[in-house]
This record gives sequence, C-alpha cells and structure tokens, in this order.
Amino acid sequence: MQNLVETSGSTLMDTPGIGPVMAARLIGRTGRAHRFPTSAAFANYAGAAPVEIASANSPRARR
Repeated sequence: MQNLVETSGSTLMDTPGIGPVMAARLIGRTGRAHRFPTSAAFANYAGAAPVEIASANSPRARR
C-alpha cells in the first residue's frame, strides 16, 4: 500500500499519525482532494466541518 500511496503523489503520509493503510483508505474513499472547490467543501464531504445548531437563540457549532 505504501508504494501505491507514494505513486499517487499523495503527501498524506507526511501527516503525523497517518500511515500507509490509513492514507490508502482516505484516497480510496475520497479520491483526489483537488476535485473539491474549497477546503470547506472537502471538510463538509468528509464530515469534519462543524455543523451549526440552534440552542436558546444562541448559534453554536456541534463538533
């Protein structure tokens, strides 16, 4: 898997805690990140974007 991730040109494995298996799973699930117009669009797709919730007339974000 490490060879395939490196061949793809991904730099995911440069991130602490991301090894070849996790990098391969992320690439396989999402494809190339550049297909998203913004980083916010990618975060929304990946479920990492905060979601605004209403709470007693005070906007809050669920994380």
